[in-house]
Amino acid sequence: LQIRLADRTLDVYEVRVRPKDDHQPRTVGAVYIDRETGEVVRMAFSFTRAALIDKDLEDVSVVLENALIEGRFWLPRRQEIEIRRTGSWLDYPARGIIRGRWEICCYEVNRGTPASFFGGPEIVLAPPADRAANPFPFTGHVLDSLPPDVRAVTDADVKKVQDEARALVREAALARTRSFAFSARHVSDLARFNRVEGLALGSGFLQRVGGGVAVAASGRYGFSDKELKGRGALEYSTGAGSRLTLAAERQYRDVSDEQETSLVRNTLAAQEFASDYTDTYDVRSVSLSGSLARLRWRPSFDLSYEQHDSLSVHARAASGRFQPTIPAVPLHEVRFTLALDRPTSLTYGGYELGVHLAASGIGQQNASPAPRRDFLRPSITIDLQKPFGSSRVLLHTVGAGIFGGSDSLPAQHLV
Repeated sequence: LQIRLADRTLDVYEVRVRPKDDHQPRTVGAVYIDRETGEVVRMAFSFTRAALIDKDLEDVSVVLENALIEGRFWLPRRQEIEIRRTGSWLDYPARGIIRGRWEICCYEVNRGTPASFFGGPEIVLAPPADRAANPFPFTGHVLDSLPPDVRAVTDADVKKVQDEARALVREAALARTRSFAFSARHVSDLARFNRVEGLALGSGFLQRVGGGVAVAASGRYGFSDKELKGRGALEYSTGAGSRLTLAAERQYRDVSDEQETSLVRNTLAAQEFASDYTDTYDVRSVSLSGSLARLRWRPSFDLSYEQHDSLSVHARAASGRFQPTIPAVPLHEVRFTLALDRPTSLTYGGYELGVHLAASGIGQQNASPAPRRDFLRPSITIDLQKPFGSSRVLLHTVGAGIFGGSDSLPAQHLV
């Protein structure tokens, strides 16, 4: 491999490190060694599950990078550590990240230290009265002092270490062992209110059976429509993050490409003021989906057979009246979707860019006697953001279109 510096290009060996026994406290990662001198240029590593004493830790990633000073000495230039902690209650994806970064520069080698440096008065702590009368004047916010190229969750070096660690060691050695857990990915999975279901309560569970295989199930019951909705899935995940899922479900799907508001906020507005921003229709489906990790653009696919139907208003709000639901067309369809995702990361000018591209080929057959209709539905979502001091500018763009079919498309597929 080659590492390009400001004034030269280094030819290095990449030595990948993995433990023979991943159930023991061990290191996982890579060491980059200069081919000419045998010096360590860079290290990027994480740890196996057994090496983490605190079981609430998800992973610890370290990057140590050296620089060649005066053409003679390999000395530290940049050091970075990221510690991630995650919660396990109801399998809720709550995560805390601690990031430390050190930049070392301006070395003066073999200049000597004058004797006067070690002399002079003793350094002691000032009396409490003096410290209270002359406090150190901190100004601004803590994040204001960060350089513009430092981000909380988008650094490529740390992410690369985590991907390498998960690829080299089985997922069971890096993830917390948990045979059974109640699961709720969102607060609204536990309780919500809308014009179709009224008050709906639900939950789910996740059972890991080993070897990267897990069984997941979730359900929800609406007290106004008196209908049960749910999803069952068999999931397979690799240590690198690739995934394959076989699922069957019945859900009330929203027609929007972009959710208009949070479901918690929608619950309060719908219950009190009959203001429901969801436009749902009934979907029963069987699907096979998958995604491939460890690529800059993450590809994924979804193949499904679906049955659609319309819904009616069943709930009553404290005040006001609900608008009718969308006139979804009862039909059967086969859908195949290909997508590419670019995780949010730094791009030109200090901006952070995230992109989602998708194209769905849909073949339909109406429940009533009617000709078959096939069409293509592409979509794109772009997130562009940049921090300015303690503030952040965010541009969020969504676009979609429909090609083929006929002039009368089902309401559930309109853009």
